[in-house]
Amino acid sequence: MPNRGKTYWRLFNVLGRIVGVLFTLGGAIFIIYGLTSASALVAVVGLVVAVLGILLVFAKPFRPDFRDSGPPESINGRKDE
Repeated sequence: MPNRGKTYWRLFNVLGRIVGVLFTLGGAIFIIYGLTSASALVAVVGLVVAVLGILLVFAKPFRPDFRDSGPPESINGRKDE
């Protein structure tokens, strides 16, 4: 029987990448439209959306099975025991 937890997080990470690509493409369209129509506000919004999309594409995959949900060390710098 397949591990549903692994499948869920793989799907979560893939969908995050797809959303990032769509944000990047949408931001690029807004940048081009803003520059051709001389609307600086539209171009700036497109730039912000494109940067968010690029950050989503290059984000580290979330893997709770590798304890990604918390810091590996405690606040005082010692490893938890």
